[in-house]
Amino acid sequence: MNSEEKHFINQRKMQKTITRDTIVKQRRAVARILESKFGMNFRTKKITVGNQTFVIDLMSEDGSIAAKIVNPSGITSQGTISSTKFQSILSSTLVLKSLDCKRRLVVFTNPHMYEEFAWSIRIAPEPISSTMKKIEMMLIPLLDVHECNDFFNGSKKRIFRNRSYMEKDLNDKQDDLK
Repeated sequence: MNSEEKHFINQRKMQKTITRDTIVKQRRAVARILESKFGMNFRTKKITVGNQTFVIDLMSEDGSIAAKIVNPSGITSQGTISSTKFQSILSSTLVLKSLDCKRRLVVFTNPHMYEEFAWSIRIAPEPISSTMKKIEMMLIPLLDVHECNDFFNGSKKRIFRNRSYMEKDLNDKQDDLK
């Protein structure tokens, strides 16, 4: 293996470490906010559903609240949510629905990702849009708003679309699904 190949392998290893560190920081930040909001501690927890094991990003100590944290990766160059990311979030909601919890949260840390997913769900046909039934979407922005930089790594983010009317429509839609 030549020095150039070693360099690229080391770069990939470093990127994985940065990503892992960012996820840990993100979970801690969201956990603190949820702890403040709900008055209980939140921890990462492994659960078994059927014969599969899943990691729940954050679960309250009493097991009444489970949360999936959606990171901001998965936005295409056109500014829309990628189909892979969309499917991943839907898959996570199915796992959340299988839990015996009072509240199930999907927490977005990026306003653009939140908006894109909410928009995609809103215009999706019934079998897909009903996936979010009994799931609460929450936005906890971990973003430097003035610089449009990601809170942890300073990467530039595309300014999200102006859909000011969507917040009310989304809340109405979620009320209909409950």
